[in-house]
Amino acid sequence: MKRLVMLLCAVVISIFSYSQQPPCQDFTVVPDINARWNEEENRYEACADSYITLSAHGVFPNNDAPNGYHQSDENLIYCWSWYAEDGFQGANNVYSVGTTFAHGGYYIMLQATDQNGCRYVYPEPIVLVVSAPPTFEGTAVTPEICPGEAALLDGRVQPPDPWEMEIPEQIVEQHCFVDETGYVQSMCFEHNAFAPGQLIQSANDIESIAIDMEHSYLGDLEVWITCPSGNRLTLF
Repeated sequence: MKRLVMLLCAVVISIFSYSQQPPCQDFTVVPDINARWNEEENRYEACADSYITLSAHGVFPNNDAPNGYHQSDENLIYCWSWYAEDGFQGANNVYSVGTTFAHGGYYIMLQATDQNGCRYVYPEPIVLVVSAPPTFEGTAVTPEICPGEAALLDGRVQPPDPWEMEIPEQIVEQHCFVDETGYVQSMCFEHNAFAPGQLIQSANDIESIAIDMEHSYLGDLEVWITCPSGNRLTLF
């Protein structure tokens, strides 16, 4: 009889706890950026040193659903991030951020979290290309004229040099582990496709970890990753 009472109590507690946290209501966010949109290239474009405002708004198809909760832009926590020449940059807890971008190309990441802790990650990096300022070499004008005389105004615009971003080739290494139990086997893989100075600062910076492995029984394995500080994250 005591065992039956304990089981019933456990079920009641579980149900009560679940009711305090409603399930996630799917939502999306749409970026609003005050730069020219190039439909053909699928990117935003701006002039060098332009002040650009990155903002977004949420779309809530399930807002105020039965037994759900209220969603709005005011209840969203936005996270913007991008990499520039002077390092990783971004802004948290704001739906709009304004900044000046130097010439070059930027991959901007956007994600939002609602008040229920449910997160939406914008599916593709937002591409922003900022042009370098042109030069006017070769422009000629008549230095001096008298009233009534014709003057030469010959303007020549020289386009800036093309901007390129070199992406290092990612090297995939293979490693064979000995089929023996009872001790830890480790392998270090050097990833060389990060930008200079770029650091993984949180789990949100890791989009995915892919492992192509051949083994007869997954239950034999325990796999984890370890960061330089010694913190460990178990994968399975």
